[in-house]
Amino acid sequence: MQLKDIKKEGIFTTLYYELTWKIGWEQLLSILDVVIRTDFQEKGFQSLAVGMIAGTTPQDVTRDVLANGGDIRRSAFAKGESGYAVLTGYSHLMKVTMRIIVWNQSDRFILQLADDRAIDKDGKHSYDKYADSIEILAHIDYAKKQPAAVF
Repeated sequence: MQLKDIKKEGIFTTLYYELTWKIGWEQLLSILDVVIRTDFQEKGFQSLAVGMIAGTTPQDVTRDVLANGGDIRRSAFAKGESGYAVLTGYSHLMKVTMRIIVWNQSDRFILQLADDRAIDKDGKHSYDKYADSIEILAHIDYAKKQPAAVF
Protein backbone atom coordinates (compact mmCIF):
# COMPACT_ATOMS: atom_id res chain seq x y z
CA MET A 1 0.00 0.00 0.00
CA GLN A 2 1.33 3.42 -0.91
CA LEU A 3 0.33 6.76 0.55
CA LYS A 4 -0.42 8.99 -2.43
CA ASP A 5 -1.63 12.21 -0.78
CA ILE A 6 -2.54 13.82 2.54
CA LYS A 7 -5.02 16.68 2.87
CA LYS A 8 -5.81 18.55 6.07
CA GLU A 9 -8.97 20.58 6.55
CA GLY A 10 -9.54 21.91 10.05
CA ILE A 11 -9.41 18.98 12.45
CA PHE A 12 -9.75 16.40 9.65
CA THR A 13 -6.89 14.60 7.92
CA THR A 14 -7.61 12.62 4.75
CA LEU A 15 -5.07 10.08 3.54
CA TYR A 16 -5.30 8.74 0.01
CA TYR A 17 -3.78 5.29 -0.47
CA GLU A 18 -3.24 2.96 -3.38
CA LEU A 19 -3.56 -0.71 -2.45
CA THR A 20 -1.05 -3.29 -3.64
CA TRP A 21 -3.59 -4.53 -6.19
CA LYS A 22 -7.24 -4.08 -7.10
CA ILE A 23 -9.61 -5.84 -4.74
CA GLY A 24 -12.94 -7.56 -5.26
CA TRP A 25 -16.03 -7.65 -3.08
CA GLU A 26 -14.84 -10.48 -0.81
CA GLN A 27 -11.52 -8.73 -0.21
CA LEU A 28 -13.37 -5.49 0.57
CA LEU A 29 -15.43 -7.38 3.15
CA SER A 30 -12.21 -8.76 4.64
CA ILE A 31 -10.85 -5.23 5.10
CA LEU A 32 -14.02 -4.14 6.90
CA ASP A 33 -14.12 -7.31 8.99
CA VAL A 34 -10.49 -6.94 10.08
CA VAL A 35 -10.96 -3.30 11.11
CA ILE A 36 -14.09 -4.10 13.13
CA ARG A 37 -12.55 -7.14 14.85
CA THR A 38 -9.05 -5.81 15.49
CA ASP A 39 -9.38 -2.05 15.87
CA PHE A 40 -12.97 -1.01 16.53
CA GLN A 41 -13.63 -3.83 19.02
CA GLU A 42 -13.12 -1.67 22.12
CA LYS A 43 -15.87 0.87 21.42
CA GLY A 44 -17.49 -0.84 18.46
CA PHE A 45 -18.02 0.69 15.08
CA GLN A 46 -20.37 3.64 14.67
CA SER A 47 -21.70 2.99 11.21
CA LEU A 48 -21.30 1.04 8.00
CA ALA A 49 -22.81 2.14 4.72
CA VAL A 50 -22.55 0.73 1.20
CA GLY A 51 -23.34 2.26 -2.17
CA MET A 52 -23.25 1.37 -5.83
CA ILE A 53 -21.39 4.25 -7.46
CA ALA A 54 -19.52 7.29 -6.16
CA GLY A 55 -21.83 10.23 -5.62
CA THR A 56 -24.91 8.16 -4.81
CA THR A 57 -26.41 8.10 -1.35
CA PRO A 58 -25.15 5.01 0.47
CA GLN A 59 -27.41 2.54 2.27
CA ASP A 60 -26.85 2.30 6.03
CA VAL A 61 -26.30 -1.38 6.90
CA THR A 62 -25.18 -0.86 10.50
CA ARG A 63 -28.21 -2.58 12.05
CA ASP A 64 -27.83 -5.54 9.72
CA VAL A 65 -24.22 -6.08 10.82
CA LEU A 66 -25.02 -5.58 14.52
CA ALA A 67 -27.94 -8.03 14.28
CA ASN A 68 -25.41 -10.61 13.09
CA GLY A 69 -23.05 -10.03 15.98
CA GLY A 70 -20.69 -7.91 13.89
CA ASP A 71 -20.15 -10.73 11.40
CA ILE A 72 -20.21 -8.93 8.08
CA ARG A 73 -20.42 -12.03 5.92
CA ARG A 74 -23.63 -13.20 7.63
CA SER A 75 -25.26 -9.83 6.97
CA ALA A 76 -27.79 -9.56 4.16
CA PHE A 77 -25.98 -6.75 2.35
CA ALA A 78 -22.83 -8.89 1.98
CA LYS A 79 -24.67 -11.47 -0.12
CA GLY A 80 -24.96 -8.94 -2.92
CA GLU A 81 -22.23 -6.71 -4.21
CA SER A 82 -21.81 -2.96 -3.84
CA GLY A 83 -19.44 -0.47 -5.40
CA TYR A 84 -18.03 0.98 -2.20
CA ALA A 85 -18.25 0.88 1.59
CA VAL A 86 -17.80 3.51 4.30
CA LEU A 87 -16.92 2.30 7.81
CA THR A 88 -16.78 4.73 10.75
CA GLY A 89 -15.67 4.10 14.32
CA TYR A 90 -13.19 4.85 17.05
CA SER A 91 -9.74 3.46 16.38
CA HIS A 92 -8.32 1.73 19.43
CA LEU A 93 -4.88 1.67 17.76
CA MET A 94 -4.75 5.28 16.55
CA LYS A 95 -6.87 6.75 19.39
CA VAL A 96 -9.00 8.81 17.01
CA THR A 97 -12.37 8.62 15.31
CA MET A 98 -11.83 7.49 11.74
CA ARG A 99 -13.66 6.70 8.56
CA ILE A 100 -12.46 4.18 6.00
CA ILE A 101 -13.71 4.31 2.43
CA VAL A 102 -12.87 1.43 0.13
CA TRP A 103 -14.04 0.68 -3.41
CA ASN A 104 -14.91 -2.63 -5.05
CA GLN A 105 -12.81 -3.57 -8.10
CA SER A 106 -10.38 -0.77 -7.33
CA ASP A 107 -7.03 -0.18 -5.68
CA ARG A 108 -8.20 2.97 -3.90
CA PHE A 109 -8.48 3.32 -0.14
CA ILE A 110 -9.16 6.47 1.88
CA LEU A 111 -8.53 6.89 5.59
CA GLN A 112 -10.07 9.98 7.22
CA LEU A 113 -9.07 10.90 10.76
CA ALA A 114 -10.71 13.39 13.12
CA ASP A 115 -8.41 15.40 15.37
CA ASP A 116 -5.20 13.46 14.83
CA ARG A 117 -2.99 15.89 16.79
CA ALA A 118 -1.96 13.14 19.21
CA ILE A 119 -0.48 11.02 16.42
CA ASP A 120 0.46 13.81 14.04
CA LYS A 121 3.84 14.23 15.71
CA ASP A 122 4.86 10.82 14.36
CA GLY A 123 4.00 11.89 10.84
CA LYS A 124 3.02 9.66 7.98
CA HIS A 125 4.84 6.66 9.44
CA SER A 126 2.02 6.17 11.97
CA TYR A 127 -0.58 6.30 9.20
CA ASP A 128 1.40 3.99 6.93
CA LYS A 129 1.99 1.43 9.67
CA TYR A 130 -1.75 1.35 10.41
CA ALA A 131 -2.82 1.12 6.75
CA ASP A 132 -0.21 -1.52 5.90
CA SER A 133 -1.24 -3.70 8.85
CA ILE A 134 -4.92 -3.49 7.82
CA GLU A 135 -4.06 -4.50 4.25
CA ILE A 136 -1.91 -7.43 5.38
CA LEU A 137 -4.48 -8.68 7.90
CA ALA A 138 -7.25 -8.37 5.30
CA HIS A 139 -5.30 -10.46 2.79
CA ILE A 140 -4.76 -13.14 5.46
CA ASP A 141 -8.47 -13.03 6.41
CA TYR A 142 -9.47 -13.32 2.75
CA ALA A 143 -7.10 -16.26 2.14
CA LYS A 144 -8.49 -18.14 5.16
CA LYS A 145 -12.02 -17.86 3.84
CA GLN A 146 -11.22 -19.23 0.38
CA PRO A 147 -11.74 -22.91 -0.45
CA ALA A 148 -8.54 -24.94 -0.64
CA ALA A 149 -7.07 -25.18 -4.12
CA VAL A 150 -7.36 -28.55 -5.82
CA PHE A 151 -4.36 -29.71 -7.82
